[in-house]
Amino acid sequence: MGRRFRVDAAGQVAFGFGNHRVRRLADVARTDAGSLRWMLGQSFLDDAQALVGRALAGPTVGDPAPPEG
Repeated sequence: MGRRFRVDAAGQVAFGFGNHRVRRLADVARTDAGSLRWMLGQSFLDDAQALVGRALAGPTVGDPAPPEG
């Protein structure tokens, strides 16, 4: 994941940089998917690209539900 993403205290992948720093990747996928689509066209590491692609694809069976609130 390099320094672009980190795992937060709840075990969720969160941004480690930019305007979305500390926001969960899944939350950004729901609220600002355009930013993630932009990232797919940039030269980020393959693992970061994979995380972004999965976030844009949405939750899969067995993924934990997002916290309410």
